[in-house]
Amino acid sequence: WAERACRAGKHVVAEKPWEVHGAQRAQQACESAGVQLMDATYFVHGDRLREMRQWLDQGRVGEVRRVTAAAGSSLLLAGWYPDNIRSQPALEPTGALGDLGWYCIRWILWATRWEVPKAVRCWRTDTGLEPTPVDVQGMVEVAGIVGSFETSFTQTKRQTAEVIGTNGTLRVDDFIIPNFGETQWSIRSLETGSSTFDTALAIQQGVVSGPPEVVALVQRMNQAAVGVLAPDRFWPRLGLVTAAVVEACAASIGQDGARVPVWDPDGARNEL
Repeated sequence: WAERACRAGKHVVAEKPWEVHGAQRAQQACESAGVQLMDATYFVHGDRLREMRQWLDQGRVGEVRRVTAAAGSSLLLAGWYPDNIRSQPALEPTGALGDLGWYCIRWILWATRWEVPKAVRCWRTDTGLEPTPVDVQGMVEVAGIVGSFETSFTQTKRQTAEVIGTNGTLRVDDFIIPNFGETQWSIRSLETGSSTFDTALAIQQGVVSGPPEVVALVQRMNQAAVGVLAPDRFWPRLGLVTAAVVEACAASIGQDGARVPVWDPDGARNEL
């Protein structure tokens, strides 16, 4: 439907998760028609992400060594899972991986400056009795950094993400759907005294005000629709790269956590 809408000259916001081959066709259609295509991942459109990037560029965490993200919901515990599309292999076979894991992977891509990952490893950590994955852990190799994530339909709500460096850790406790109004983040570091164990926690708190991130997404699409902004190829490509990482993770799950290369839309599948 996204492909057909693009071919009809419509700007499209398509819900995630995307499937790689369908996303490729939609991307080609949007480029041919001169329209904007993007996925409905809110947090990449807000002011907070730009401010956090400035902090990282200023070296406030030092050299980035690791990126982590965790997302959870009580979809299974609340009894909503059996009748939900995320429980139906024919409609959404990736379950928690394609739903909450999509956000975690997008965070890792942002933290590593949108570079296409080289490879992934991923595991189902649930009982395997549910028709789709409800507990997943994964590792993403990108830009010489290891990103790790966990996602679950069997936990309380979580949406925590970190960028861990040699001098500190940037942390966000509501990275997917932030509180309305002011959005926050922090950088925490240990200040070492005369003894290795003589340390004090130093916290730098960041706050930014602005429209909710979902509003920023809609504003961007409106500007494309009325011609204020030209269609930006970055957004459909980002959706395609995220989809490629999700599909590599799904393949790894099917191979008991084997290391699986990630397809690069700008070239061939990465060699291991």
